[in-house]
Amino acid sequence: FQELAVARDGTVVAISEAGQVLTWDGRDRQWTALAGDWPVARHVAAGSAADVWVLDEAGAVYRRNESGDCERVPGELIAISAASDGSVWGVDRAGHVLRHGLVGDAWEVVAAPAPVRTLAVGGADTVVTLDEQGGLDVLTAGDTWQSRAGGPFSGISTTHDGLIIAVQPDGRAVFTVPGSESWIDLIDTDGQCAGQWQRRGVGGRHRPSRARSDCRSVALHRDRTTPPAGRARQGRRWRCCRRP
Repeated sequence: FQELAVARDGTVVAISEAGQVLTWDGRDRQWTALAGDWPVARHVAAGSAADVWVLDEAGAVYRRNESGDCERVPGELIAISAASDGSVWGVDRAGHVLRHGLVGDAWEVVAAPAPVRTLAVGGADTVVTLDEQGGLDVLTAGDTWQSRAGGPFSGISTTHDGLIIAVQPDGRAVFTVPGSESWIDLIDTDGQCAGQWQRRGVGGRHRPSRARSDCRSVALHRDRTTPPAGRARQGRRWRCCRRP
């Protein structure tokens, strides 16, 4: 895959190497083409099964409308992210951070500390960006930016409650929880899920379904499924696009 997105409701959408928009069928355990007349895609975002956004090769923006079809949205972007609360943010070619939908289909510029190349959104109050040097900034309540040490990073993902996963240039995935200034490896030296990943954090226990040491990008969501009797809910799952 070129890219994938995971929504809070468990929806998984990906872009194949050929640019086809795919969705994961958990019942049949297979990838299928997402319904609609989608363009050859390069970036994808998903807030839910009904809220899917795609950027084509030229940066044109498309979304899934209420009837389940693909429709064009004004704007040209290099990155896009959507959250379960309906928040949709993007980055234009000048590196501006944009917020969608405050007035119709318009994009509003949100001032950022530096030109941005990508971003991840967990909600209206959970926005994480990477600048052109791989520096990570977090937009907090009141539209205040906070820089986070530990970079440079090559990829990011976040949840609605502020947990952040980042990919370092060597492909290592690390995470941090709200209120912490430290980053923790998702895997240990034996390639297994790090013991720290089992710690209790905001909103429940963090348990990735698998761990990779060669990530290109990550996507993270809260597990909304009902667990079997006598077992705890998993909390969150993360997925990794492996390096080619």
